[in-house]
Amino acid sequence: MPILEAKKAGADAVYTHAITPDALMMVKQAKELDYNPKAIVILLGASNREAWATLGKDGDYVYSTNDFHWSVGWPGAKELTAIYEAERKEKPYEGCGDGYASIQTVADAINRAGSLDRKKIRDALAATDMMTVVGPMKFRPNGLREIRYINIAQYIKGVATMVFPEKWRERLPIYPTPKWNER
Repeated sequence: MPILEAKKAGADAVYTHAITPDALMMVKQAKELDYNPKAIVILLGASNREAWATLGKDGDYVYSTNDFHWSVGWPGAKELTAIYEAERKEKPYEGCGDGYASIQTVADAINRAGSLDRKKIRDALAATDMMTVVGPMKFRPNGLREIRYINIAQYIKGVATMVFPEKWRERLPIYPTPKWNER
């Protein structure tokens, strides 16, 4: 739903799965059109922190979900974060956890397959049930990953801050989102 239609309809929240350029444009247009929903949730596009930083304070208060965040408590997540920070002098990009978990999963499947035979590895992947840096890894019969949890971060002062689940929360979310003219 375009911003003008959402504003006209009085929509209290915006939820979208947008690539980064579209997500950035959506926030810019919301401000330009003085559309003030109580919450904006953007999957995918808001997780590119470098690009998101170009919005400055206009990027604040947006919610995003991702598999990996430096505050999660899954096994190995703290160690991965420490290695990343030591090398890059910044918090890890959310996608690095997914990449690392993929390697963990494939390595585990190859070990369980006991072979580099493609069918044996595929069967081992299908039978995967393990913990990774992004949490439990298990696959449905159609090959898609089972996801039994959700992490929600909110940009606060330019930082993707974990607000849910409670056990890894870095702070309470700011809700409703302040109006553009109050920021």
